[in-house]
Amino acid sequence: MCTDYTIDFVKIFTEVVGGCFFKIADPVSSLNVISKKQYDEFTQPYMKKLSDSVYEITGIKPMVHICGKTDKVWDNFKGSSFSRFSVDNIEDIGQLKNSLGDDMIIEGNIAPMDVLLNLDPETVRKEVKTLLEKAADSPKGYILNAGCTACDNTPIENIESYVRAVCEYGKDACIGKLPKGLSNI
Repeated sequence: MCTDYTIDFVKIFTEVVGGCFFKIADPVSSLNVISKKQYDEFTQPYMKKLSDSVYEITGIKPMVHICGKTDKVWDNFKGSSFSRFSVDNIEDIGQLKNSLGDDMIIEGNIAPMDVLLNLDPETVRKEVKTLLEKAADSPKGYILNAGCTACDNTPIENIESYVRAVCEYGKDACIGKLPKGLSNI
């Protein structure tokens, strides 16, 4: 029922506003909440139906973010109609690159609380570098982002450090290659 309602929303929205990019967030499908078997039975068919329908209606492949553990379902997304997969910070971005990097853009996964909120700007800077080293050469592309939503009280110094580090280490980024900013260090 929820899948059908969402598809109807996408149809109406697209008729009124036009085709646009949709992000599907599905925190309940985390393997911290359900098992792989439950995912395959209760999530996968509806996730496929929804992503295929969004792509058919809009002509634009949607993205997906699932909070928590997802590594055991990454293979489910190979060959799907998703444009990118966003992971929570508890997953290894390098492993995601190795699993899905040939199929779609990967996204993530600086820790919004453990790093951005609670640590210092230099640690944020180092984490940005580490994540870029692990995933920036992903064959279909990589988007460095928080593993989930950044917290409201994140210190501005940490956000500034994050942005500066992305600009420095990500300099001259090119899909499928490590950015030149990493080699200058």
